[in-house]
Amino acid sequence: MPSKTGFQKAMEAEQAKQGEQPTEWISIATAAKRCEVSTRTVRRWIAYGEVRARRFGPKLIRIDAATLNTMGEDVVWAGTMAS
Repeated sequence: MPSKTGFQKAMEAEQAKQGEQPTEWISIATAAKRCEVSTRTVRRWIAYGEVRARRFGPKLIRIDAATLNTMGEDVVWAGTMAS
C-alpha cells in the first residue's frame, strides 16, 4: 500500500478532531474514471450537491469516495417479460 500524502494525513487529522470516520478523498478525475463518466459530469454532480466534495485552496477539489457508492437509484423490475 502506498504511503499517505500530506493531504491525506491532514484530512484524517481534521476528521478525527470532528469525530468523523476517516474518508477516502479522491480527485475529480479518479471519480470520473470510477463512474465511467466525464470530469464535467462529476463537476455537475458537485454543483447539484449529489456528491460530497471539499475545496482545499483555489484549485484542489476532492470528493468523498463513499458518496459515489450511494449515488443512483435501485432498479426494480415491475413488469413481466414478453415472450
